[in-house]
Amino acid sequence: MAIADFVPALTRSGQLFIHKSNRAALRIVPEKEDEAKARTQVFYLGMTTILVGGLVLTLAIQTFLIKDAFALSALQRQAVLLSDQRDALENQLADAADPSHLAVAAKKLGMKPGLNPTFLDLSPTEVRK
Repeated sequence: MAIADFVPALTRSGQLFIHKSNRAALRIVPEKEDEAKARTQVFYLGMTTILVGGLVLTLAIQTFLIKDAFALSALQRQAVLLSDQRDALENQLADAADPSHLAVAAKKLGMKPGLNPTFLDLSPTEVRK
């Protein structure tokens, strides 16, 4: 048998191989509808990620603000208490500095009120009345 007898079979098998390989390559490439669907899914996934990230960030900010609000409330209560204490101490000081209270305290210590005050003039070294 000559090789010329096998040429049609070789040609036919080569054509069959090319046809099957082309068909397989065409199946690997996605269709346009699948590509659009994939792009839409990527878009929705991205938007969902941004939305969830924004919600988590908003939650975190609100949590920090609430924590700061509690701290501010506690500091305001403390400021009110300190202001009340300061007012009470100022009232006690005003009562202690009152002349009638000072006179009573002086009498308890054995002091007597001065009726005729005497002034000293130190330059001429004499006492004036």
